[in-house]
Amino acid sequence: MDITQIDIYALECLRLIVNERSVTKAADKLGVSQPNLSNVIARLRRVTGDQLIVRRADGMGATPLAEALVETGGAFLDRLRELATQHETFDPSTTTRTFVLHAVDYIAATFVPRMMRRIRREAPNVSIIVGPLNLRTIRESLEQGDADLAIAPIQSVPDTLFCYALPPRDMVCIARVDHPEIRDHLSLEQFAALPHAALSFGDSHSPYVIEQLTDDLLAAEGLSRRKVMQVSSVLALPALVAETDLIAVVPAEFAERAARTYAIQALPLPLASKQFQHMVVWHARSIGDLGLQWLRALLRSLEDRWDHNDQAGPQTPPRHLR
Repeated sequence: MDITQIDIYALECLRLIVNERSVTKAADKLGVSQPNLSNVIARLRRVTGDQLIVRRADGMGATPLAEALVETGGAFLDRLRELATQHETFDPSTTTRTFVLHAVDYIAATFVPRMMRRIRREAPNVSIIVGPLNLRTIRESLEQGDADLAIAPIQSVPDTLFCYALPPRDMVCIARVDHPEIRDHLSLEQFAALPHAALSFGDSHSPYVIEQLTDDLLAAEGLSRRKVMQVSSVLALPALVAETDLIAVVPAEFAERAARTYAIQALPLPLASKQFQHMVVWHARSIGDLGLQWLRALLRSLEDRWDHNDQAGPQTPPRHLR
């Protein structure tokens, strides 16, 4: 195999097909026709003497050689891209760039509006796409460029990802204002005994970080709770609570916003700890991207105003969590 005949474009085409498991999807991302992309792969097959891509029941699959080329060549392409962007300039006042952020709806409802007010002042022509966060695919989304950044409720990340912690946020319990068993105070025993509406994470139905933390704190007290309703959107919890005798645990700033619309009250949690945390996460491939450097700096500058009605927690310096 003469590796000098493998050009950068062909390598990028192969990587996209392997990642997407589809020639059609890869062609769409590259902005080329499917026959054009198939011709590139055909040429690579002649050069390598290997099939590279084979059809399987779940889509297009890579041969061992193709996987090796993607792994080694992908790192080479990422390094080339990083070197190419080191000498680029980025002017937020004139750029028309679109950034993709993956986050849960709680972040979209509380943090993103403040972020957008700042972006509109500094970069009026920038567009933001906020997509759903999937913890099972967060690494792939950032690695493949489907997302530029993610704001996620995680404590550590793989070696290929970088992150920093946003300030801890307070949790409160919400209940309807005329709840028959609550009178401006919530005891630990009441909190454990009352039926709960809880937040699950997407189609995995795994408990959101707030729910897991609440369960752990109750278990430390020798108690447990009954979750009679689970939803995948925090935006649904105030409506559920306002119309039933259910209670729920939500971020304090979200409870404050929801109380303007729904007949609910926010009560202090009778637990030892009342805070949770999110991380801003990005891939190593975007370290040299000047536009993303600007966006990450903007997010960090908003930390002190994460919630304009209370004081943010201590700032955590950026770090690479392993």
